[in-house]
Amino acid sequence: MFPVAPPLGALRLATIRDVPRIAAVATSGFYYSPVFSWERSYHRQFPQDTFMSYEKMFADIIRSPDYIAIVVEDSFEPDETSKSGATIEPDNGLPTPNAGDKVIVGAATWKFEPGSKRYGNSWIQMTTQTSNSMGV
Repeated sequence: MFPVAPPLGALRLATIRDVPRIAAVATSGFYYSPVFSWERSYHRQFPQDTFMSYEKMFADIIRSPDYIAIVVEDSFEPDETSKSGATIEPDNGLPTPNAGDKVIVGAATWKFEPGSKRYGNSWIQMTTQTSNSMGV
């Protein structure tokens, strides 16, 4: 039996369906990273490359048993794209939520250490057992 996970509140495990929104959040947030301009020197000319790169990276992480990916949700703010210097193209395939709708506003990933009890399907089983016991 796995240890019981605490209630996560606004946090939850990321799913593959979350990838486009995570990519938009990552593009907006990492834009201010000191390595963004070095890694993505052509972001302004090719913003879709940045978006697709983050989509690939997070999809690979979510599918991997070596990692865990968690997202946090909050209310959508229609002016959110004006709060970042990053270029987020409007035709990125994401539906436009209504003001106040719950959307992903952050993501975090961790790589499990070798031999972790949470590795692979064990984490999913533990979370499912915990979620079911909490009535989720």
